[in-house]
Amino acid sequence: MHGATTVTGDSAVVYREREVVLILGNVRIVDGATLMWGERASYDRKARTATLRGNVRIEESGSRITGEEAIVDLHGGSHASKHA
Repeated sequence: MHGATTVTGDSAVVYREREVVLILGNVRIVDGATLMWGERASYDRKARTATLRGNVRIEESGSRITGEEAIVDLHGGSHASKHA
């Protein structure tokens, strides 16, 4: 992906025209020192945002955020999460 961002999962669908990747199953995103997990995710390569859904966990600098959905701005590292 871009720079130091690594995205893995069981399967992926790439939409080249929109620069969006859908990742399904055991999603793991590593962006520098930030680690993120979820059941599924969409990664917008152009906007550098990731939307994770299902048992979301984000860990960074000893802090942990959990919820059912999180939107992460990979430009500046801001996070927003929703609990079910």
